[in-house]
Amino acid sequence: MAKLDFCHFGIIFLSMMVYSKEKRQHGTWWQKPLFLLLSLTLLVFITSCSGEMMGVETPKYTVIEKRGDVERRSYDRMILAQTTVQGPRDEAISAGFRVLADYIFGNNERGEEISMTAPVIQQPDTKAVSDIEGEKSWVVSFVAPSSYDLNALPKPASANVTFTEVRDMQVVALTFSGSQNAENLQKHMAQLLDYVGAQNLKTVGQPFYAFYDPPWTPPFLRRNEVMIALEVNG
Repeated sequence: MAKLDFCHFGIIFLSMMVYSKEKRQHGTWWQKPLFLLLSLTLLVFITSCSGEMMGVETPKYTVIEKRGDVERRSYDRMILAQTTVQGPRDEAISAGFRVLADYIFGNNERGEEISMTAPVIQQPDTKAVSDIEGEKSWVVSFVAPSSYDLNALPKPASANVTFTEVRDMQVVALTFSGSQNAENLQKHMAQLLDYVGAQNLKTVGQPFYAFYDPPWTPPFLRRNEVMIALEVNG
């Protein structure tokens, strides 16, 4: 938590410096190198604060097959802390993350802080019925650190947080960068589904998203994924 706060403060501080220098010194040739240096420093700082660069744990998996940006993966074991939120996709993941962050930052029976991991996973809730306005229900998940087993995790203070253990899961995943807007997500979901169809793969459930980086990470540096689970024989 402290590192996240430090990164956030540093980005704001450097952004203000770059803006201030640009406003006061624009058009003066000998001051432009300083503006460039501050801009590059800001970019490096943002990069170092992204999920991929912060050293946060990610789930371990084995790549069975890789074709371009598409991978067929096998995950051995994951414990997911989950919450269900209703509403538009972009609002639902923000609301769901707040519930999960409240849990991992200490709102549990032991007051224990749990290390941040990546990614945050979002998938449609197939068990829920849409409300009268037709809004979808979404399951937002946090992957518990691998040092925990299901019985070792502290009990959530909120009934809105539940646990699910996943074992021996195979998925096909497409990795991409860019923003998390509907157009970009739908484009890459369509690419993944085209691949699944072309390979005659048998799937389970609906596609889901995995987001690895903090929201202040520049879109071109983000790691996003769309995945779908595969049938596993035996």
